[in-house]
Amino acid sequence: MAPRFGYRGREGVDSRRNVLPELPTTLPHDIRKEISWVDYSNPVNPLGTPKQYIQAMHAALVDGELAYRPDMSAYALRRIIAAYNEIPIESVLVGTSTPSSIRNVVQALGPARVGVSTPVSIDHELAVINGGSDFIPLRNPFSFATCKYYIAYREINRFDAAILSNPGFPSSRLLNEDVLSDYLENCRWVIVDESYLELSLGGESFIPLTKKHENLIIIRNPSATFAIPGTPISCIIAHPDTISRIVSYTDPASNGLATEVLASVFPQLMGYLDKTHDYLEREIPWLQCMLSLIPGVKIYPSEGNFVLCRFDGGNMDLGVSSTEELSIRLQLAGLLVPQLTRITGLDDQESYFSIAAQRRDKDQLLLETMKKIIAR
Repeated sequence: MAPRFGYRGREGVDSRRNVLPELPTTLPHDIRKEISWVDYSNPVNPLGTPKQYIQAMHAALVDGELAYRPDMSAYALRRIIAAYNEIPIESVLVGTSTPSSIRNVVQALGPARVGVSTPVSIDHELAVINGGSDFIPLRNPFSFATCKYYIAYREINRFDAAILSNPGFPSSRLLNEDVLSDYLENCRWVIVDESYLELSLGGESFIPLTKKHENLIIIRNPSATFAIPGTPISCIIAHPDTISRIVSYTDPASNGLATEVLASVFPQLMGYLDKTHDYLEREIPWLQCMLSLIPGVKIYPSEGNFVLCRFDGGNMDLGVSSTEELSIRLQLAGLLVPQLTRITGLDDQESYFSIAAQRRDKDQLLLETMKKIIAR
């Protein structure tokens, strides 16, 4: 297992910065322990952090390994990622968050006019801008699947680099290899964000293509795969010659103890991933079906561990009239389902929300609560 087109540069992003929501996107630290919150906005592994990782991290802390300077080259994790993907270790870099890795690549390979498949997190948009390049949203006018290169190029007129997702957040759609091939043929470089690939339904990685395409860069996100978002770890995978250009723009000091701990238990986590795949293959179709039965909720096809939804009560007499009201009512019940206000490329973004799969009992709790709220 494994809207319209348009160009917006720095001026557009500056204006977005001024209208970002004042409310925090995560729970304030001072109230996280006061309420048993269930967060459906963070698409990490629904099975939770593996016990092997927790035990290894605990042992490392007890043994005083924080007193030692970690291997800033993250050699252990790079070696094991390379071995599992049958690529040379020189093809792997380790960093922190996905946006920071994207920014590093853009800085190293830019400046460029970067076409970015939308909808996409504003963090990706800012990574492009802060990396010194121009952000050009590429939106498929017919669906949330990645727009074909020739349609995008004709509508936009010109871009010479691209960032695509496999699958995208919050669209939850996988990338087609034929679509990627056209971008690789016509762009100086292409980043494919595979942060949630291990949590997708039948998704295949494009890492093998890096052996013959020097302009292809893959981003992976072990923090999402292994449910450890508190210790952000991402990997940049590309042809060795491309990595050699990127490495000078990365900060090796960001590689800490967490990368070494993950490397030490990585072989033990394959069974955990098998259980994750088996669970998601059952849970995501079930979750989509159940959400679609709730009045006013429209769902979009999902190929990842999250479901893009839209609330529109229309002329129905329902308990809430908007996604904002639904989100507030759910939050009062201890369930976090925020609006997608930090997403670029959604018309009427205030009406959309995304549900990340959780354990079945938690998903049932969400569905039952939504029904009660919406049905009065």
